[in-house]
Amino acid sequence: VSELKSLLAFTLLDVTTQKRHEQQQFEFISMVSHELRSPLTTLNGFLKLVLQGKVGRLNATQQEFLGLAAEQADALKGRITELLEFNRLESGQLRLHPRWADLADLVRSIAARFQPQAEQGGVAVTTELPTQLPELCIDDQRIDQVITNLVENALKATPTGGVITISAEVVPDEVLVHVTDTGVGIPPDQQERIFNHFYQLEAHATQPTAHLGLGLAICRQIVEGHHGRIWVTSSVGQGSRFSFA
Repeated sequence: VSELKSLLAFTLLDVTTQKRHEQQQFEFISMVSHELRSPLTTLNGFLKLVLQGKVGRLNATQQEFLGLAAEQADALKGRITELLEFNRLESGQLRLHPRWADLADLVRSIAARFQPQAEQGGVAVTTELPTQLPELCIDDQRIDQVITNLVENALKATPTGGVITISAEVVPDEVLVHVTDTGVGIPPDQQERIFNHFYQLEAHATQPTAHLGLGLAICRQIVEGHHGRIWVTSSVGQGSRFSFA
């Protein structure tokens, strides 16, 4: 009995220590991210002012180099925001605000938002929606975030002339949303890992990425927060379909 008590006490201590370390890790990431974001925002603001000619006229070379610097500052800002978002959700601070929402309107709005970017890359973004979709009690801003992330990933993976389709369907007890592309596809051995945090598919993207590999992990957290699930089906060279219920 005494040995069992000792083992139980050791186990509880071990779990408590692990939880404390995890909490310290979340707090450290949050502190560092906030400390980085403030000076970066200031730097980005000054770069934009210079690029707008507010402090004097720039020659073509200066404009080009400062433009590249501003793009990298924006990319770094995006990475920090992504890290803060993941850290907040991973530490159990996901707060959903469900309300009755029209999924069809949400999908059409997202597709319209991506049209200019898609046209620049020679990619078509289309929608396929049933004539009737039931209203859903969801956090529409968070579901917008999920679909937006999936479309952004599809754009990176789809070469010129490709098609990205946002669709939805009603099945018994569920509504499914799909983002389907005709891009490079995902190797089978990586499909199980892409929803893990910090996992990236750099070698299989048609465009350079500017993220930490947290987008799909955040999507999974949001979908599971709605008591749903998210998955992918893909064939290399033929495209991918990301779905969530």
